[in-house]
Amino acid sequence: FIPTELGLLTSLVRLTINENRLEGPIPSQLPLLPALTHLALGDNILSGNIPFQNVTTENQFFFGQLQDFDVSHNFISGAIPTEIGLMSSARSIALNQNRLTGMIPSQVGNILKLEELSISLTSVTGSIPSEFGLLTGIESIFLENTDLAGELPSELGILTSLKELNFAKNSFEGPLPTEIGLLVKLKSFDLGGNSVSGELPSEMGMLQNLEVLSASKNQFSGSIPTEIGKLAFLETLSLSENLGIRGALPTEIGLMTNAESIALSGTFTGSIPSQIGALSKLANLIISGSSQTLTGQVPTEIGLAASLVTLVLPFNGLSGSLPSEIGLLENLELMFLIGNKISGLIPSELGMLTALRQMHLGSNKLTGAVPGEVCLLRSEEELLNFAVDCLAVACNCCSDSCSPNIQPTSECNADEISVQVVLALDQKPTDTNWSLIDSASGQTYLEGGSYVQSDAFTSIVESSCIPSVSCAFFQIQDSSGNGICCEDYGRGSYKVLMNGIEIVEGGEFEFMSEQIGVNACLSSSSPTGSIPPTASIAPSISPAPTFIPPECNDESVSVRVEITTDEYPEDNKWELLVDGAIVSEAGPYSEAESSFVSDLCVPLDSCIVFTIHDEYGDGLCCTSGEGGYALFVGGKIIASGGEFAAKEESYPFGTCS
Repeated sequence: FIPTELGLLTSLVRLTINENRLEGPIPSQLPLLPALTHLALGDNILSGNIPFQNVTTENQFFFGQLQDFDVSHNFISGAIPTEIGLMSSARSIALNQNRLTGMIPSQVGNILKLEELSISLTSVTGSIPSEFGLLTGIESIFLENTDLAGELPSELGILTSLKELNFAKNSFEGPLPTEIGLLVKLKSFDLGGNSVSGELPSEMGMLQNLEVLSASKNQFSGSIPTEIGKLAFLETLSLSENLGIRGALPTEIGLMTNAESIALSGTFTGSIPSQIGALSKLANLIISGSSQTLTGQVPTEIGLAASLVTLVLPFNGLSGSLPSEIGLLENLELMFLIGNKISGLIPSELGMLTALRQMHLGSNKLTGAVPGEVCLLRSEEELLNFAVDCLAVACNCCSDSCSPNIQPTSECNADEISVQVVLALDQKPTDTNWSLIDSASGQTYLEGGSYVQSDAFTSIVESSCIPSVSCAFFQIQDSSGNGICCEDYGRGSYKVLMNGIEIVEGGEFEFMSEQIGVNACLSSSSPTGSIPPTASIAPSISPAPTFIPPECNDESVSVRVEITTDEYPEDNKWELLVDGAIVSEAGPYSEAESSFVSDLCVPLDSCIVFTIHDEYGDGLCCTSGEGGYALFVGGKIIASGGEFAAKEESYPFGTCS
């Protein structure tokens, strides 16, 4: 605990006790110390509210002396107090990574000397106050990963001192204000993971000092403005996963001479501009299509982009031959051209790519044979992963790396079904592992993982026969938490087939893992082919063993809910709905790190939805303890987990459509 006696140190100017294990509330006397200018309490386990409750008109002069206030990386809760606006001398305020709720008070606009504000990784709600426009001296605003929503205020354009602006992973919507073009000092702008729509304003071209522009995972539409070429200092451009973006790729991209990474996705037409060859610093080029609407071939000028390390151009409809000039890219390590219409022979000049580690040319119209020069890279273990369509291209060095041609399902006994797992790995295969497990016995039918970097962009097909009455779960985990598709690391995917029929597929998931029920995981009344939903689970939680369920009549099925709370049980509650009506619920809890069990019977022919909530939004595991939940139907597990980034997880089953 922080001793309250510190409030007696009337001459104290600076108090820095970051990165300790201090807990409990922050003494309310600290912000009122008459000489204090710097208060740094970050990276502890402090709780309670922001201690501004004792600020009055009589003592606000002392409070107004604070220049730096840092309580980041704690467990402080409640709303941001309106008294924050009285910190008239504050230059830096760090409230990030706490349990703060409520709206950002408009009084923040009164802190006219503020240079840096961070409220990221909290649960603040509402919109950005228009009073932010009064902070004309502010240089950095960090509001990423909160519950903020609404439209971005045009008043942001008044903040002409801004250098860093991070609004990523919120729920902002509406158009991007054209006034954003007035932020001529802006160096980094991250808007990724929102729902901002409309066209990218041409005024973006006025951001002459911009170095990083990330607007991926939004709903932008229209074409990429030609003014993008005016961003002479831009190093990173990410507009991926904006499927509404369409039209021709502007040739002005070739004017972004400092560009090091370009990632685009959309429905592009025309051809890839040859001017890209002028980008001598470009290390990563990713252009992902969605409708194979690009025309023309890979430009020969690509060979002039001498710094290229990654060339990823999947699913674009590129045609023509593969230019031999690619062989000039002596730094190229990864080339991923799957899903185009590239034809002709594979040029022997690719054998000059001595740095190349991975090359995927599958799903094209290539013919002939793989040149010996390329196979020489294989024999010297330089090219560790190489895939082509082996049925169309003769290859003496591709025996272990052909594009997958899924064979008929394995022959199984009469009381078994065939299950196949088809996995296309992304650029970071070392993050991925998966398994197919019997929920009752815990037996592992299939599993994979421990992949090495050379497995990137390869395809894996595994088959097994499992009992036809078993309830099995396919579980896939990604240790980086960004799935295997599509965040600038390639379009990985997974599929599960039963007797040759695809029953589930995916690849893009935000959480650490996905768990999917297959086969007989529901009661016998469930519709044929119904699949329990995706569930986010913590890697440390294994399927729970079968227990003896309570007896239910012939028209009902047993349901059990098991909850283990974490260190903050008051954040946790759940409910079970049957055909839209709550039939059982529990929480918030009062006992930390304790287990609770609820049993009931529900009608067989009904839509059942289980929802678990965590008020803070960090799940039950593993930030604050090893909590978790498990949902059983008919004695067999349907969903389990604990680690989820949202404030709630919902799992419909039964007859839900």
